[in-house]
Amino acid sequence: MQKFLEFGRKWWPSVIVLAAILWLTLAPHPVGDTEIELFPGADKLVHAIMMGGLAFMLLFDYSRKGTWRNFRRIPPRITFITAFCCIFFSLADEWAQGIMNLGRSSDPLDLVADIFGIIFASVIAGPVIRCLPFLKK
Repeated sequence: MQKFLEFGRKWWPSVIVLAAILWLTLAPHPVGDTEIELFPGADKLVHAIMMGGLAFMLLFDYSRKGTWRNFRRIPPRITFITAFCCIFFSLADEWAQGIMNLGRSSDPLDLVADIFGIIFASVIAGPVIRCLPFLKK
């Protein structure tokens, strides 16, 4: 039970981001029936931000040593593993959209946008986390 509580205390931000992504990508009408007019390709940008946000949050939570002011360096292998797992999750998410028949469709360009966002976030996560002023002691 203690390990479960420790896991929850450390990884809750990533779990919330993951739950939000699952809701936004798999629910038939996640924002209701409201049609929001955006620029062409805005959905690709949203995909890149969502999946990049997941990769960044996982690396952020990994780097935390249980507190919001005590961080450790992220090894390159952890960054690579995180990016690979997020890409696999993105692929599974697009596949699920295609087979669920809930009004969502699978789009290969969404997957490309997801991968771009994941790689971008994985590359910048370490330097950004080290530079955040509110994380300094």
